Amino acid sequence: LMTLAQLYLDGGRRNGKQVISADWVRRSISPHAHARDEYDYGYLWWLQSFKVDGVDVPSYSMAGSGGNKVFVLPAQDAVVVITTNNFQLRGAHPLSDKLLTTWILPALMRP
Repeated sequence: LMTLAQLYLDGGRRNGKQVISADWVRRSISPHAHARDEYDYGYLWWLQSFKVDGVDVPSYSMAGSGGNKVFVLPAQDAVVVITTNNFQLRGAHPLSDKLLTTWILPALMRP
């Protein structure tokens, strides 16, 4: 999961080789549908911004069952993979978002 997300963060390049076209990556992480109030949707990527300490942090992510999420954070040049076993739990994805905004992003944003 991390390798796939890193491939997109790197514009489709892996080990110096263009594996996916940069144009496809750009189009994939561009909005094509307004899915919910806080989300847009690209080609299989959720597009959203998080507010951390008053700063908007843009991201795109993949989401799986039980709150499993893979976040790409271009401004931080980072990929975050959260795996959980919160199956059958209501609100599993917001719990993963909270982990990202409460602990991970503040640590990445420290000078």
